[in-house]
Amino acid sequence: MKFETNIQGMKDTLEYYKREWTKKNLEVEIKIAEGGRITFSTEERQIKEYSLSSTNRRRFLMYIIRATYEDTHLTVSQLVKLLGCSRQAIETMIKECNEAKWIKVDRNEKGLRSLTANKILINSYENYTDWLWSVYDKLELRNLSIHISQMQSDLDKSV
Repeated sequence: MKFETNIQGMKDTLEYYKREWTKKNLEVEIKIAEGGRITFSTEERQIKEYSLSSTNRRRFLMYIIRATYEDTHLTVSQLVKLLGCSRQAIETMIKECNEAKWIKVDRNEKGLRSLTANKILINSYENYTDWLWSVYDKLELRNLSIHISQMQSDLDKSV
């Protein structure tokens, strides 16, 4: 009987930790959606506002940043497929971001365009992740994650 009580107590504690993690993660999501990060340069503020203006714009920038980190590039066709939106919408985002000098557009010998992020876009994203890490740290999400993982592991061993 005592063993079953301990198991139930562990399950209750696990649920409590998960609920706390959920509430704190919601705080992070709200801060992101509200543009809670303070930006000091005009260009970085413009990138932030652009990325928060629509889901497709945010994902467009993220895909290009990821490709650049992976030392590769993206084509228009790949972006159409990844974003699931029209070629015209992609063309508009390319035009906007290229004119702002946030992305680099190269053409191969066949005229196929390839896109990568310019340094300002990479730096802006890294500043964003620094801010995001500080939010996670302040909210102690890492500590809650460790507790959840350990509690789940202990429960898995006890079954």
